[in-house]
Amino acid sequence: MKKLINNILFIGLIFANFQAKAQCSLNLFANPDPVLCGECVTLSAFGSMDGNVAFQEDFNSGSPVGWQFTQATTIATNTCGVPSPDGTPFMWMGDASVNPRDMTTVGFDLTLGGTICFEMRYSEQGDASPCEGPDEPDEGVFLQYSTNGGTTWQTIEYWDPNGGNDASLTGWNQYCVTIPAGAMTANTMIQWHQNAVSGAEYDHWGIDNVIITLNDPNSQISWLHDGYNYPLGSGGGDNPTQVCISTPTTYTAQITNGTNTCTQNITVQVVNPVLEVTADANASVCPGDCIQLTGESKVIISPASTPTFTNAEFSVVFGGSADMNINVTGLNQTTLTSSSITEVCLTSFNFSGTQVCAALPPPFGPGTCPCNGGTINNGQNCNLDVSSFDVILTTPDGCQITLVPNGVATGTNYTNVCFVPSGGGNINGGGFPAAGSWNPSQPFSNLNGCDANGVWNLEVNAPGGLGFGFGTLQGWSITFDDPEISYPASYTWSPTTDMTNSTTLTPTVCPTATQTYTLTATDSNNCVTVSDNVTITVSSCTSCSIDALTADTSSCNSATNTYGLTGNITFSNPPATGTLTVTNSCGGSQTFNAPFTSPINYTLSNLPADGAACSVTAVFSADAGCTQTSNYTAPAACTPSCSITGLTVLTTGCDANGEYTTSGEVTFTNPPATGNLVIEDCNGIQQTISVAGLVSPFNYSLTGQTADGAACDITAYFSNDATCTQTLAYPAPSCNCNIDNFTAQQGFCNGVNNTFELEGTIEFSFPPATGTLTITVNNGAGTFDTIINAPFASPQTWSVSGIPADGSNYSITATFSADAGCTSTQNGTAPPDCSCAAQIGTFNADIIGNGINDYQLCFGDVLDITSNNDYSYPDEATAPPIPAPYGYNPGLAYLIYSCPPTIGTFPSSDTNQVITNDPCLLGVATFGDDLSLLNDLGSVGAPFNNSTVYYVPITFYDTLNGIYSYTNTNITCFSMGSPIAVQYLPEVVSSSPTENCAAGTFTVTINGGLPELDGSSFTASNLLPATASFVNTTAANGGIIQITGLQHGDNYSFDVADANGCPITITGGPFTGAPVANAGQADTSCTLTYTLNASLSHGTGAWTGPANISFSDATSPTATATSTTTGTYTLTWTGTSLPGCTDAATVNITFTQMST
Repeated sequence: MKKLINNILFIGLIFANFQAKAQCSLNLFANPDPVLCGECVTLSAFGSMDGNVAFQEDFNSGSPVGWQFTQATTIATNTCGVPSPDGTPFMWMGDASVNPRDMTTVGFDLTLGGTICFEMRYSEQGDASPCEGPDEPDEGVFLQYSTNGGTTWQTIEYWDPNGGNDASLTGWNQYCVTIPAGAMTANTMIQWHQNAVSGAEYDHWGIDNVIITLNDPNSQISWLHDGYNYPLGSGGGDNPTQVCISTPTTYTAQITNGTNTCTQNITVQVVNPVLEVTADANASVCPGDCIQLTGESKVIISPASTPTFTNAEFSVVFGGSADMNINVTGLNQTTLTSSSITEVCLTSFNFSGTQVCAALPPPFGPGTCPCNGGTINNGQNCNLDVSSFDVILTTPDGCQITLVPNGVATGTNYTNVCFVPSGGGNINGGGFPAAGSWNPSQPFSNLNGCDANGVWNLEVNAPGGLGFGFGTLQGWSITFDDPEISYPASYTWSPTTDMTNSTTLTPTVCPTATQTYTLTATDSNNCVTVSDNVTITVSSCTSCSIDALTADTSSCNSATNTYGLTGNITFSNPPATGTLTVTNSCGGSQTFNAPFTSPINYTLSNLPADGAACSVTAVFSADAGCTQTSNYTAPAACTPSCSITGLTVLTTGCDANGEYTTSGEVTFTNPPATGNLVIEDCNGIQQTISVAGLVSPFNYSLTGQTADGAACDITAYFSNDATCTQTLAYPAPSCNCNIDNFTAQQGFCNGVNNTFELEGTIEFSFPPATGTLTITVNNGAGTFDTIINAPFASPQTWSVSGIPADGSNYSITATFSADAGCTSTQNGTAPPDCSCAAQIGTFNADIIGNGINDYQLCFGDVLDITSNNDYSYPDEATAPPIPAPYGYNPGLAYLIYSCPPTIGTFPSSDTNQVITNDPCLLGVATFGDDLSLLNDLGSVGAPFNNSTVYYVPITFYDTLNGIYSYTNTNITCFSMGSPIAVQYLPEVVSSSPTENCAAGTFTVTINGGLPELDGSSFTASNLLPATASFVNTTAANGGIIQITGLQHGDNYSFDVADANGCPITITGGPFTGAPVANAGQADTSCTLTYTLNASLSHGTGAWTGPANISFSDATSPTATATSTTTGTYTLTWTGTSLPGCTDAATVNITFTQMST
């Protein structure tokens, strides 16, 4: 076989970039690049003229600059060992960034349209934090815009993680997108947004070199190879006409505004396809013989592979279920077959806890729940471990199989347990779930036809109720056998002399001499041609002969009445092809394939021992004349006599009718070929079974026998062989009152009254007809009982409540009053005291900073919450202690909520009162007695309404592992304090400062603070200089404060604060006022020239006059005016301090000319 193998790179985006200094920038892209020979590529261009940059950020300052909001980020040059393309710092959303992860710009004027370009990289899925990448379809990054101040966002583009290992996403790439029409407004915000994050330690990514450029209305981008022009003023995009190439090709684009022109090249690389060509194996033939060749010729589009997809996340399991996803992408197969999945492995799973049955009672439901392979009644508790869980595999389109049903696993955990299609251990055969390979409960073939690519889910679920407990689920993987995608290549054979069917891959050749044949193949685009040779050697051949054929019989097997036949075949000059077949006239054959080496030994088994005359023949398929036959006689029959070798008897107790049932096993050998097997008791009750198909041992059952205590026996015999029999004696049972089964289940301690309940079931037979059945609990300090009156029906449920939970030993006795000998006793130990000692105590809260209202934090304010140290921790629970790795490490913590808590604000036995069920709970803010909060608009790291979150102190049982309550009862034990509402006010900022020199005013826009959230007003004060005054002293969010009375040269300042005291100080100056111009006094000149004498308070001046007047220096107050004619003319002196801020004065000058 020959293969042409090329290094096929990932299909992604590459780009070329050009920036001409002080002129323009141009980015070119090709997708895909490299391209498979003969395939097509889409070219894209994005560009702008220099100076049209709305926003640019390279993060080289060490922190985000110019953003409206940024999540907590890391700025570095080499995070996760992958530097940025230019080696400078970049922004990384690592494990300091919680969900949602946003980078939001301020508003820009994007009415011209333009392009957003940036570099971005995802981490690889499964790497360690902070380098663990997104993998699921919803965990990628959105590029969005908002035109209403961030209230709503529209998506421009989204980058699907594509499984988390796509090289085009896990390496740095530049992305450019055109600003959509809806974003072309005077105040548009841009945002990078990720809102599906598994946790702070997962799904990390980064960006760098962000630039937003605006279109130049006079510029145009063009491709020179096909003359395609983007619309005038466009920022670029895709060229609608693809290019299809078979060799590396360079393309050129340009951008020009008529004055400046930039060009840029991009070279698209080409890779050749992979061809597999096999002509056949070399062979030899005799002169005049023919042989069929079997060739192969195909183009590999995507090779076969056995990829493994892994999710190595670690999660704590609370309650009775947990699941974990894997995003499978890039498989050649779109639907599953029986051979698609080769292995599903669960890295680690453990759990310890309880579950309360919540099944509806009949007739609305079953009234029971599954529990570790059995059932429990509604309201009862089931101790949970890994055996309590179903393990379920779900395909992307919802098909499911159960890998392990509940009640099968043993031990305490799954560790490195794999499920395979076949050849694994039997999960029901003991030892499961030991590390290794196992056959699943339901085969992988049940998923045939379901989707292969997409999000797979592995779920562990304890069915039947509400679960409580702790465990961990850490990672799983799935491995596929993914077939190749290929198509037949074009091919030719050469030479075709002595060849038939030469246009097929299976021609027949009849060479007259040794000949080499060549199979040549080409792909559909004529890019690659590959050949392979096969040589057929023509050699001299002699005739075939079988020289000897032996036949040796074994002795008769009495168990099966059969024998075996062995022998050897000695031959010379065998054919080079075909088969050698040995056939027995009395049954059986064996076949051997070429090539053949003499002698060959054969074996035929399970032949009937009947003394018949038989023969055995050997023949070559490629030479029917090469044959030999030997005769022999089969051994005589050896059938043994019938024998009943074993008989067992097992009786039941009396039933309600005074009868019993006998069962047992009959073991026998060599039964008669006809008739029946009969099992009969001493009273003639029997069971009859035909011997046709009967197999030893046989399990029998006799019913309706009288329970009279008399002696009896069981006899087994064959109706057609009276000597084949056996009898076994036994005593029949008698019917007395008996308690057959007495169960008791202990409930949890009730923290309200520190008592517990016992309940159970009692089963009995032949009870008395009168009296009572009393169940009594005796704990040494007193008795507690329940009484059941006749008539009695078995089974009977019972319960005794109000028993003190003090850890003492107790006994439970059931007794019938009318038959004191019909009794049963059980023993147990009461649960320990379950009162809760936890008390949260009291706290003080103080604002350090400008805020004056409780508890509204100005930007930069700090809120200190301190404990008065009057708290009490929950007591340690020791019966049993909390399982490792958890422990008793009590302390305080602060929970954070997005709204006031409604669940778990006090200890309760209500299963719904679990604080993790509170929809407002965001997580744990910190552990410790005290909490210090800085308003930097990035420290909360969680969604909340009206910028308000709620901090609640709480006692914890184990602060090291995050366990707030652990008890040996069915109630929780913890204490929570009152919620502390904290409102994080945005920073008070100013914008759009504007001076009006003509009016003597200054105007500024104020945003942020409390007005941004509740619509209240800002108040201005402390204005300097004293000569200035406020036009208005209050403003809403986004409103203006204006001062007036400013004079030229004034430095000015004033303070602005919201109703919470959050301040900003506005300063400016020196102020530029309107100029004062003086053109001087009217005068007369005796000549046609005159030196003017003007003045100007500040700024620049200029002289103007009639057309006959010219000025030697029009900007000088003492310019010389020259007239071409005599007369009186008005001249104007205009002063300007700022554009649009002027003052003008005039003067009349009379020009005369003395006569000579």
